[in-house]
Amino acid sequence: MGIFVNFCAGTNSNILPAKDVDAILGNVPYNGIGEKAIQDTNLMFDYAACTYRFLDTGGYQYAVAETDGKEIINDSSKPAICDKTTLNLTLDHVFYAMKKLNVNMANAMDFPIKKYESPEADVFEFHKKVGLNLHWARESARLKNINCPDVELFLPIQCYNLDQLDYFLTHLGSIEFDGYSIPTRNFQINELTLFLVRFYQLGIKKVHILGTSQFFTIAMGAYMARHYFDWVSLDATTWREQAQNGNYLNQYNLMPEKIYNVIIDERIENDCTCPFCKDKTFTYIKNLPQTERVDFLRCHNFWAIEKVTRELYDNADTILTLEKYLKKKSSDVKKIDELIKVLSLIDILKDEDIKQVQTLLL
Repeated sequence: MGIFVNFCAGTNSNILPAKDVDAILGNVPYNGIGEKAIQDTNLMFDYAACTYRFLDTGGYQYAVAETDGKEIINDSSKPAICDKTTLNLTLDHVFYAMKKLNVNMANAMDFPIKKYESPEADVFEFHKKVGLNLHWARESARLKNINCPDVELFLPIQCYNLDQLDYFLTHLGSIEFDGYSIPTRNFQINELTLFLVRFYQLGIKKVHILGTSQFFTIAMGAYMARHYFDWVSLDATTWREQAQNGNYLNQYNLMPEKIYNVIIDERIENDCTCPFCKDKTFTYIKNLPQTERVDFLRCHNFWAIEKVTRELYDNADTILTLEKYLKKKSSDVKKIDELIKVLSLIDILKDEDIKQVQTLLL
């Protein structure tokens, strides 16, 4: 039975959602450019009594820069830059930050592939970036061993399918990583699960799922942590973004509920058990001044994600107990049935040829 961890991403010392945050994911462009940012981030880790400190190396910012048409320099002789018009982020910048920040886990540097468009476009996108991703993976492993050998390094998997995964790993060669990271933007739950089964077959012990706080993805991750891996973690900025949009996350299934600029029936009871909601009605929360309301929702939303993460893990000891829990917390029978079917299939076929598993899952 492995460890299951939810990382608080997109935070800083000014918007911590709780006094104690056990796992925080920082980002080089936001937390590691400049001595003040590095100092503030280390202080935040200490203040939050943070056990797990993960460093993402800027892949998201590369993706945003490409989409927004920013100038991408990649020049280590110049200072790191991440602003509205320019991105300059290199391996040297990344590992300077990694040495200075008190982190114990990190991603290798990578350039994310775009969200799924078409089979033809995806083949082009994969091959356009695979050379750089291979180079950065190799160099990240080399520089980690030189500069910060105690940091666990995760390999980001920027592939659309298992054939591309095989291509990437074959050309990477026998370079060891402590775990694999995988983004969720291109995958349905069955496709993401297929990748995780392949990681399991390859002997990978630790997995990080990038950028999700979806209820059913968390459920799948919890089951994988209980039965397949020594470590499964995930991260998202959902707690903050939903708060900024005036949304309150349901403590049972993380469904967002609009709480600002709406009419609220006073008969609706606030049954949330978090310390922030105690003795407070939804009308009270709605009528808070904007700054206080956003701060309140950040705290509540993060608490709700943490609660759901723990409870899903506790109820993932068997398929039956997980299914029973899901049916108590969610009315989405279709998604529950899909997830249970996927997990039941992989339990039977996890050690079979991956092509057979793929045929049945996709």
